[in-house]
Amino acid sequence: MDRRGEGTVGFATKLKFAGNHADIPLPDPGFRDSARFCCYFIGSGDEPLRNIPMPQPSLRILALSLLLSCSAMAQSTDSLATALFAGGSFWCLEPAFEGIPGVDSVVSGYTGGQGPNPDFESVSTGNSSYVQAVRVTYHPKRVPYAKLLDAYWKNIDPTRADGQFSDDGRQYRPIIFHFDEAQKTGAEASLKRLRKSKRFQKPILTEIVPASVFYAAEPEHQDYHRKHPARYKTYVKFSGRDAFLRKVWGTEAK
Repeated sequence: MDRRGEGTVGFATKLKFAGNHADIPLPDPGFRDSARFCCYFIGSGDEPLRNIPMPQPSLRILALSLLLSCSAMAQSTDSLATALFAGGSFWCLEPAFEGIPGVDSVVSGYTGGQGPNPDFESVSTGNSSYVQAVRVTYHPKRVPYAKLLDAYWKNIDPTRADGQFSDDGRQYRPIIFHFDEAQKTGAEASLKRLRKSKRFQKPILTEIVPASVFYAAEPEHQDYHRKHPARYKTYVKFSGRDAFLRKVWGTEAK
């Protein structure tokens, strides 16, 4: 791959190691993509850096320092973000996000309530002010927040404020929790588009509220669809979730 022909690099300067005749093309000063800079530095031209003779110990140390710095900068440019959604049983919301490229992890848990240490029994029976929810950790550069919102709408009934499908109670109501103004604006715009689409006959009642403390659910409720596939499929089928989503979204339903 010719890294100087990718459009971002306007020109290259030459770094010469005296006595070694090793020309290493370096990107221009405005080249900010550290991940691509690393590739550029390591493998520019016909010969990777590791094959270039550098007898002076100081030059080896310099090269190693540059590579380590590039690696750290490359990781920082792909920082993670968090999204938080409630919409019925977290057993069903987990798989809705796990298959999306760019999603790093999905954790079931409880949020939006008062009091310490909520658990499955207290929340699922409605004896707390918490809702079941999932925390989605994702790479914003690989998957935009709008795509997570799209997956969310296609896995809930946004017209119910008192539960979801066969799960009744406000502990199952649909809520989008936002962590910043960008997420809030994105969620409101997405909700507006959904209302404008007239896909649902009833009013859309999904809430959009600031995120609050999230408590991870007990280990037995993480990845429930994988640990108990037969039980999960039976639950989804008889809850009415599958039939509802197919009716509303057709082939778009996940």
